Amino acid sequence: MAVLACFASGARALEILHLYQAPEYARELRQANGLKITADGAVYVSSKVKGTLLKLVGDRVEAFSLSPSIFEETGLAGIDRLADGRLVVVNEDSSKIAILGPRLNLDTLFSRSGRGPGELGYPRAVAVSANNNIYVGDVRGRQISVFNHQGLFFRSFGGDGLLAPTHVAIDAEENVYVLEGPSRISIFDSDGLLIERITAEELQPLFGQVPEIG
Repeated sequence: MAVLACFASGARALEILHLYQAPEYARELRQANGLKITADGAVYVSSKVKGTLLKLVGDRVEAFSLSPSIFEETGLAGIDRLADGRLVVVNEDSSKIAILGPRLNLDTLFSRSGRGPGELGYPRAVAVSANNNIYVGDVRGRQISVFNHQGLFFRSFGGDGLLAPTHVAIDAEENVYVLEGPSRISIFDSDGLLIERITAEELQPLFGQVPEIG
């Protein structure tokens, strides 16, 4: 099923993450809030602990503190990667988004807390499309905001009809799959028009019971 395949890379990253048992990073892993596995096998984990970003490659683990060097607040959330290798990291406490260069140095910092165009309430999820657009799930604003690879705001969609968007995934046609808490998945086209909604109850035949999809 296409909707499940869109979240499969996250599940694969979780499998890989379980292989790492380094005790010095146990606290960061317990408070992990974002996860990204790249095509070259690196796993990035964003943690709320001191705004820590972990990079796991093979049996090597590196920790980078993004607070206060990048963000004043520690609440790192979603993470994804642009086509050129730069990382996109969300800070849910400040409603800011950072684009980090190859050495995890700050390239661009954009957005802020608010209700205006390009402003966010409590962003958590982020996904980068094949066209290098950045889709951010705003839990408090109950919407998806779209930025380009330089942080320029394009549009937002969702509004009152959308529940808290906790996860976002994009397919090759730039359809947007939004996981809304534990209850349903909404699918939008690239213009933000609703294509379909799937509830947990509708997935029961696939799992034999009503799954918790949040």
